[in-house]
Order: sequence, then C-alpha cells, then structure tokens
Amino acid sequence: MDDLCHLPVSAINFKKRQVQIDMKKSKRKTIVALDEGLLLDLSRFMSDYDVKGKLFGFTRFYAYKMVKQYAQETGIEDMHPHKFRHGLAIHLLQQGVPIPVISARLGHASVYVTMALYMKVTPEIQAEMVKHVKWR
Repeated sequence: MDDLCHLPVSAINFKKRQVQIDMKKSKRKTIVALDEGLLLDLSRFMSDYDVKGKLFGFTRFYAYKMVKQYAQETGIEDMHPHKFRHGLAIHLLQQGVPIPVISARLGHASVYVTMALYMKVTPEIQAEMVKHVKWR
C-alpha cells in the first residue's frame, strides 16, 4: 500500500503503457502493464488535480481510513485496502489468467506465494474448468 501511496509520477511510462513500482517490503522493482482506459484515467486525474511529484499525496493510514469510511457508508463490513488485492487475484483467476501472470501483477517473487495467499478455487472456477475436461 505504501508503494502506491508514495508512487512518483515519473514511475508511470505512458508510451510503454506501464508503471514501475518499487516494492519496499521485498526490495524489488515490479513493472505492471496498464491498459488504455486506466492510462486515460490517470492522465485526466493528473491534469485535473495538477499532480506533480507523487501521484497520491496521502499515507497508507489515510487510505485505510478512507476505504473503511466509504465501506461503512455503503454497508460493507470488514473492508480494508488489502482486500482489493485479493479481489483482483480472484477476478483474474476467474477470467482464466494464468497464475504466473497474476503473481507478476501482484509483485510476488514466487507463484507459490500467490497461490498460498490469494488463490481460492471457487465453485464457479471448478465448473468452468470441468467444462473443458474430456472424460472419454
């Protein structure tokens, strides 16, 4: 979370459609591909708010507080920013994205970390996979 709260604008490469995130916890750099829609949203955000230096000007504690507040206002219980990572992993898995790609997207050093922490095989995932099995 700190990695994104303190993300410098210079880490976003609009031409290559990617962002480089310095992962403080693992002390590694992760490059994440961005789609055109997100790049357009980032460009508008930066223009509208005259963003310079860091993309967001708040701490992880403030981000946590705001997510909790918005969740409570909408009736969502037990919400925190880290759940977005879990949700992303599950969404990508349900869309058929290979686990190594999901692992890279989350910035994990190993696919085993991704599988242990985030991968939950839901009944929907099982049903979709069984469709493709040739039984005879």
